[in-house]
Amino acid sequence: MYGGEVLRPSEKGEGRIRPELRTRGRKIAPPRPFLSGEVSLQRMEKSWVLTEHARFRMHLRQIPREAVAQVLAHSIVRATDTLTGYSVAVGKGPYGRTDRLLAVIYEETPQQIEIVSVHPIRASQYRMRLQRGRWKAK
Repeated sequence: MYGGEVLRPSEKGEGRIRPELRTRGRKIAPPRPFLSGEVSLQRMEKSWVLTEHARFRMHLRQIPREAVAQVLAHSIVRATDTLTGYSVAVGKGPYGRTDRLLAVIYEETPQQIEIVSVHPIRASQYRMRLQRGRWKAK
């Protein structure tokens, strides 16, 4: 699971992954304690929640949560992934020392947006996914 060894659940009933295995020796600061946020979109105003997988991937890729809010609020492309059924928002957000295109994969409910994953993406990648039919534009 995530390239790391899963430890036995603690008294609280939560399993965790040994940090030295999941980061492959890289020094990464511990994740900031955030679970949700608010985002005001042109079409909707909903709160958003990060799944454990999204928090883990953002931690590994060092993507700040402000990037997620920025991409959701000012996305270039909004689409639906035909393979998984999740919604996708692509937009520019802070990544490393510069702004890059980021894909935010999310599931939308009437009450909130549940962020499934966040990852950098190249313009050619999202164009090809739209062109080949993997993503259907909204």
